[in-house]
Amino acid sequence: KKYDLYADVIFVNGLLSFFLKRASTISELERAVKINPSYIDANVLLMIMYAQEGLLSEFADTRKNIVQKVGEEIKQHYFELGLKAYEKRQFGYGIFYFLAAEYLGMNVSICRYNAAAMSSLARQYDLTKQYAEYVISKDPSFRSIMERDKDFKGFFSSLFAEWF
Repeated sequence: KKYDLYADVIFVNGLLSFFLKRASTISELERAVKINPSYIDANVLLMIMYAQEGLLSEFADTRKNIVQKVGEEIKQHYFELGLKAYEKRQFGYGIFYFLAAEYLGMNVSICRYNAAAMSSLARQYDLTKQYAEYVISKDPSFRSIMERDKDFKGFFSSLFAEWF
C-alpha cells in the first residue's frame, strides 16, 4: 500500500511534467510503473509520452501491455472520461483523456478535435493550434466546425489564431 501511494505521487508529478513539457517525465513514469505495474493511468501516460517522443517500439509495447491487461474497450473508457472532464471543466484531465483515447485506438480526428477544444478552454492556445492544425490537415472541413464551436472562441480571438 505504501508503494502504491509512492507510485501515485510519481504519477501526479509525471502528469504535471507532461503538461509542462519536461523530458524527465518518462524515467519518472517508468519508475511508477515498476512500483505498480497495474497502474493503468501511469502506463497510459507513459504510452502517450513514448509516442510523442518518437519512441515507437516502447509505445507499441506499452499499448499492447495495456490492452492485454484491460481490453480494447479501454479506449472508449478514456474517451468517456474526457467527456466527463469537459462537463466538470477539468480541462487538463480532458486533454490527457482524449489523447489517451486516441493513442489507444479511437478516431484520431475526433480525439484531437476534443483535445484542441479542451486546450482552448484552458487557454493553452499553443496546444490548441498544434492539435487543430493536425485535425485540419487530416480533414479540412473541421476548420469551419471549429470556427462555429464556442469552445474555440478564446482561441480565435487570440494572437495564435493570426498564424492559423
